[in-house]
Amino acid sequence: MLDRLGIATEVEIVPGLRHQVPSDESLRTGFTFLLDQPVETCVPTATALCLQGRFRVEAAWQTATAQGQAGVVQLTGESGYLWFFDPANVEVNVKLLDGCGVNGRYWFFAAGTTDVGVTFTVTDTASPAPQRINNYSSPRGSAFQPLLDTSAFTTCP
Repeated sequence: MLDRLGIATEVEIVPGLRHQVPSDESLRTGFTFLLDQPVETCVPTATALCLQGRFRVEAAWQTATAQGQAGVVQLTGESGYLWFFDPANVEVNVKLLDGCGVNGRYWFFAAGTTDVGVTFTVTDTASPAPQRINNYSSPRGSAFQPLLDTSAFTTCP
């Protein structure tokens, strides 16, 4: 079937079965919806969480006698946990929230149950010049103090 401009409004995909063709407006709305979605630019690894599809979270740990890269386990699109010695032993929970609608920033939170030294590197892989933050740390031999940074990244959206 054709509309007044000669554009198809229905198509027959299988003989006898007709399908409505979306109007130009619905196509444009659908296309805009796709453009508004964040592009996932982070690639997860055994030692890198990808939160919000664009923020790579990595951590190094240190004891008095050993050091290494934290293993990671993704829990949701915005959270995960770190482990140091055994994947079943949660050392630090991390979360990266989209606070753009509140204060125009992404937020980084971490809470740990360890006295192992930890240094985080959080990278926004979607910003034109990746913004890297290296100043999140918890000293060796001290109880992990919660990190609640509601000004972590100014790279909204």
